[in-house]
Amino acid sequence: MPAMHAATFWFLYTRWPTSKKLNRLLAAACIEDGQRIIDRQDHSIGERWQAERPHLKPLPSHAFACCISRKLMLNGYGQVIFETNRYSVPADKACKQLTLRAYPFRIEILADNQIIALQACCYARKQDILDPLYYLLLLAQRPGAFDHAEPLRQWRTQWPPTYETLLSCLRQQVDTDSQAIRDFIQIQVIYSGYWWMTFRISAVMSFIFRSFFLKPTIIVQNLRYIQNDGKILSR
Repeated sequence: MPAMHAATFWFLYTRWPTSKKLNRLLAAACIEDGQRIIDRQDHSIGERWQAERPHLKPLPSHAFACCISRKLMLNGYGQVIFETNRYSVPADKACKQLTLRAYPFRIEILADNQIIALQACCYARKQDILDPLYYLLLLAQRPGAFDHAEPLRQWRTQWPPTYETLLSCLRQQVDTDSQAIRDFIQIQVIYSGYWWMTFRISAVMSFIFRSFFLKPTIIVQNLRYIQNDGKILSR
């Protein structure tokens, strides 16, 4: 592999699906580049580096935050804007002034030095990077906006068929559409805390659908109960 400079390394980021693969590529390129002898020098880059190392100061005790940091204001849509892109922030945790840290692969958003949001870094322009879960509690207060809110409209094109079935059944079983949406949101809020138990939760949902027992309180009880011993409550 020919010697590559930093701009070439950075360009290659977009061609590799994970940071681990990219880091392996960069490490291999740096090792190879260490064999190169710069014009009018007697030793290679690697040899000169080894000679210089004993004279360097030790590394700091804490890791360096290799990121761009910005103080940003929350806009009226619960978002912060960074390099033309808008990133959503949890409605229940946001404050007016926030800190954004832009790493090569992720965006961190902080309030009072606490991370309140994580988003994938977007290198396109004028994009909305929206996490629908960040808007659920706000929509519970305004259920009429559920079918029209852009984050939910985007999410709905990708969510599993189980969600659509659940929402439809809830709308058939309760008196008002607003109550059905609030029940659906309540279930999703609980569900979001168990993302690492996807298969167990799917089993709970399947059990509930087979039983035609769709009361949100029972669904929530089951989701909470499986955290303790993995069992499903009976009717």
